[in-house]
Amino acid sequence: MSVHHAKQTREHLRKFYLADAAQCVFKLIDFPIVNSSEMKRLFESVLKTKFEVVENPVDTSRFRPDGPKFKEYRGINFEDDSVVHILNLGRIEERKGWPDVLATVEYMESHQDVGMPTNYEIIFAGSGPEAELLREEIAERRLGHKVKMLGFIPEEDKAALINSADFCIAPATRDESFGDWPLEAWSSGKALVAGRAFSPDLVKHGKDGNGFLLTTSNPSEAAFYYSELVLNKKLREAMGLFARQFALGFDSERVYEKSLLLAHKKRD
Repeated sequence: MSVHHAKQTREHLRKFYLADAAQCVFKLIDFPIVNSSEMKRLFESVLKTKFEVVENPVDTSRFRPDGPKFKEYRGINFEDDSVVHILNLGRIEERKGWPDVLATVEYMESHQDVGMPTNYEIIFAGSGPEAELLREEIAERRLGHKVKMLGFIPEEDKAALINSADFCIAPATRDESFGDWPLEAWSSGKALVAGRAFSPDLVKHGKDGNGFLLTTSNPSEAAFYYSELVLNKKLREAMGLFARQFALGFDSERVYEKSLLLAHKKRD
């Protein structure tokens, strides 16, 4: 859950978790965990109960930079080096940030005279309740030459699809805590432009980090970071190397071992 919505979220938590039934349930839990330090701070402030952090794991042997790639996938020619392919993989709904992405593309298209790049494609990979609405918006705004939709992606295609992209975006604006998608992108050695729903605990912002973390809904901010990565292959590669090293800290085996250690500690 986003720090930008902490007050609203805290009220929802207070109303639900302070109910008698919920309090009885929490008394039965020996080992309460959350998946991010942000959620730990939020839950502990409301429930006055100590939580441990066990982050989401990622299979770093499956999502790896030297894994297989697609030459072509559903009409996208990934062998065309003249185009920078920007991938967003996830559910198609408003809170995941697709309206902000379209606004960013419109901004970039209307500011080519000040150096905004034109050699890119935004790829939405996934399905969801607003997929048809997104398709209609792309057509209505005449952005089909820049924004592509691939539809539902089978699990067995995900790793190769991520590897085929040049960098990734996770434009969620709210209700995210520690998603699988950023970890999969980082584990694959991809820089990420993340929406304001994500925490700086996760997104190490800057050219020497694993991505860029948006702080506003202003399309000029996202356009600046998109452009930085579109125009600079060496920057994409350097940030991708850092991203991979960062993701290794969340390898499935490490997270599993951490869970066991915390459980044994609690039992003792």
